[in-house]
Amino acid sequence: MILRRRMDEDAVVGIVVTVLLIGLAVSVTVMVNTVYVPQWTEEQEASHMDQVSNQFVSFKQNVDLQAMLEQQTALSSWFTLGSKEIPILGSGRTFGRLTILEDNYNITIKSDNDESEIFNFVTGSLKFEAGNSYFVPQNYIYENGALILQQHDSNILIGKPTFFVTTYGQNISFTIIDLNSSIGKRTASGYGNAAVQTQVDDVKEYEISLVKNMTIHTEYPYSWIIALNSTLKQLDSGFSPDDYDITSTSQSVTLRFNENGNSPKYPTMNVKKVKIFTQIAPGWIE
Repeated sequence: MILRRRMDEDAVVGIVVTVLLIGLAVSVTVMVNTVYVPQWTEEQEASHMDQVSNQFVSFKQNVDLQAMLEQQTALSSWFTLGSKEIPILGSGRTFGRLTILEDNYNITIKSDNDESEIFNFVTGSLKFEAGNSYFVPQNYIYENGALILQQHDSNILIGKPTFFVTTYGQNISFTIIDLNSSIGKRTASGYGNAAVQTQVDDVKEYEISLVKNMTIHTEYPYSWIIALNSTLKQLDSGFSPDDYDITSTSQSVTLRFNENGNSPKYPTMNVKKVKIFTQIAPGWIE
């Protein structure tokens, strides 16, 4: 009788211990998934964004070099689309998407030399969209030589385009980069590495005298205001704040040169349009 009672008590104790261990395991699992996994994932996503930023800087350097040398030598730039899952836990994986957007951006330059003479340049861009779960959602965009970071509804310029003054208060040089691709090689999604290959396809140069205004149609007007103004406001540019105005809408930025100022009436703009054949390894990247 006593032996049976002890066995029953031992069984009850075993059940209680088992229940407590299960409860402890569940509590630990819940704590890890609700507290530590989000923190680890956020840190991992932040590290990935730093990596993508550096990769876009390298891409810009490659394209700028190709545009300057005008040589048809193919270069490859690698991008890490996402991050893998946290070891052991098997969670926290994020995905990204890299896309070449053709003919989504254009520049219009109007000359005072001939009211009917309007130069219109249509170009493409490269965009990376990060599928972050915990870190701030970010997009990186390479648009006509400018490198732009977008967060929510705001954007900031992190790499300037090739837009500079060549002759004090008179001549401006602007290199327009047109990323052009073939069907089926414009996008890649996943979390692995994707290669973007670029090669100079065509180069054309234009000398536009007496430039009256230039309008850039873009989804990132703030970044382009910074790009244009930071060049023209330099002390060695020869342009004073009275010589030009920069206005913007939600989809465009317009640079207007004024007649009344210290500079000549309207400057000459030397435009170099470089068509870059661009392709991405297609499909889902792992």
